Amino acid sequence: MAEPILTWGLLITAAFLGGGIVWLQALVMMISAVAGGYVVARVARQLPESTIRFVIIATGAVMTALFFLN
Repeated sequence: MAEPILTWGLLITAAFLGGGIVWLQALVMMISAVAGGYVVARVARQLPESTIRFVIIATGAVMTALFFLN
């Protein structure tokens, strides 16, 4: 059980000390993800299920196409 914890600890330490993480951008992404999660959850509760389903499928289709083209 201690081995995965040690491994993750070493990886995080190496990324932190080695400059593998750009902390300003990482902090902006973390705050945006949390705020977006709360906002979208509140909005999604008020929308019809069919609209949510369409948005999820459309987002997945667009992302798939973009990744495929790149």
